[in-house]
Amino acid sequence: MSVIRVYLPGRAADLSTLVTARQVDITGRIAYAVTPDLIASTPRADRDEREHVAFSEAVGLAADLADGTRSLVIAADVPEVDATQRGALTVELTGVLQLRQIASFHVGEDDGDSEPDMLWYDATELASVQALLVAGSH
Repeated sequence: MSVIRVYLPGRAADLSTLVTARQVDITGRIAYAVTPDLIASTPRADRDEREHVAFSEAVGLAADLADGTRSLVIAADVPEVDATQRGALTVELTGVLQLRQIASFHVGEDDGDSEPDMLWYDATELASVQALLVAGSH
C-alpha cells in the first residue's frame, strides 16, 4: 500500500483523543501534502523543498485555527487512498489516523503568533505535546 505524508493542522482535542483512544477520526479534514500539482508546478524542486512548502502552508492554517493558543501541525503517513486531492497543496482525508501513523508533532513556540516558529516533537512525546497545548490554553 502506498502512503503519503500529510501535514494536518491540529487541535488540542485531537491530542486528547489520541491519548485516550490512540486514534482520531480525520474524515473530512483538510491537510497539506506534496500533490501531483505541486510536483508539476515545481519541477526543479527536490522532495525536501516540496515537503517544506506543504508544511509551511499547514503552519499558516494551524496558526489561524489556534485561536490564541499554540498552533499544532501533525505530520503523518496515511494511505494514498485516504487522501483525495482538493487543491494544489491540499488533500481531504478520510478514515481514522492511528497514533502509529504519526511521524511527528510541530507546536508553535508562542501563543497566537500568526507565523510561529515551530518546535518539533517525536510521536512518542504525545503527552508532552498535550501538556504544552493545555498550558497554552489558560
